Amino acid sequence: MIATRTGKSRTARFASSSTSLAIVVNSALEQNAMSLNSYIQELMEGKIDFVGQQLVEQLARFILISSAIMSFAVGFAVESLAVTFAMFGGATILLALLVIPPWPIFNQHPVKWLPVIEPKEKSKEKAKDS
Repeated sequence: MIATRTGKSRTARFASSSTSLAIVVNSALEQNAMSLNSYIQELMEGKIDFVGQQLVEQLARFILISSAIMSFAVGFAVESLAVTFAMFGGATILLALLVIPPWPIFNQHPVKWLPVIEPKEKSKEKAKDS
């Protein structure tokens, strides 16, 4: 009987320690998942300022026009339409990698919003009376 009791207590002790370990591991995993989710959400949010938008637009326009001219010239020289489309497609993919992610260079001039002004009580009362 003593051996049985000891065996049960060891099992109970092991179960309680494994349960507490599982709780600690689960909370750590949840915190990592939440931080990963917030990081992904921050990346997907796409915060760029108006100056960054203008820079992206100018960059895209310049790269698309210059890559179209260069790919046409090289394709014409080689007499291959496949080379023309391959060069232009590669430049377009490179441009997408350059301008689609919200790189920090596109958020160097963040917008400073005005503080919220709470309406006065008198104006609320006048609105109720009207």
